[in-house]
Amino acid sequence: MNNKCEMNIQRDLLGRIKRITTKNCSDKQVDSALKKRNVNLREVNLVRN
Repeated sequence: MNNKCEMNIQRDLLGRIKRITTKNCSDKQVDSALKKRNVNLREVNLVRN
């Protein structure tokens, strides 16, 4: 079984983040990855699966 954390960030034409989908990621992994990318969580539609 492959439990690697995957994150996909979709952006609109202006470069704003539309949606982030994650797979097999803990909240902590997601938060730290988004912080590294300077993503504001409030403006993000986060889809977890």
